[in-house]
Amino acid sequence: MPVNILLVDDNERVIKGLRELISLIENIDKIYTAINANQAEEIVRSTKVDLIVLDYLMPGITGLELAEKIHEIDPHINIVMLSIIDRKANQDILNRYGIVKWFTKSENVGHLLSFLSELASKSDLGKS
Repeated sequence: MPVNILLVDDNERVIKGLRELISLIENIDKIYTAINANQAEEIVRSTKVDLIVLDYLMPGITGLELAEKIHEIDPHINIVMLSIIDRKANQDILNRYGIVKWFTKSENVGHLLSFLSELASKSDLGKS
């Protein structure tokens, strides 16, 4: 099934670059974008989102805090955390909020795209 993805980052250049690359992945239906937590929450509440790529450091809120809010709205959404820092939270916390993977922005973008492609190809991801 086609997958809807939401990109959340306060850096619009990051969003633009990710959007262009992710649009090449098969099985992606719609790509939504948000530059802050309020926009992200609004999109999650009003549309069907299967997968979120979420920046960890944003003004006013961390990605973990936003992941917690998103998880309360829809616990079936898979979240991939993206950060400039390589500091990961406790695995139990990541699991609790639906965070399936943590990538640093300095990693090869191919690893992120490969992981997202793998997630998008899962037959049950777009059925939430």
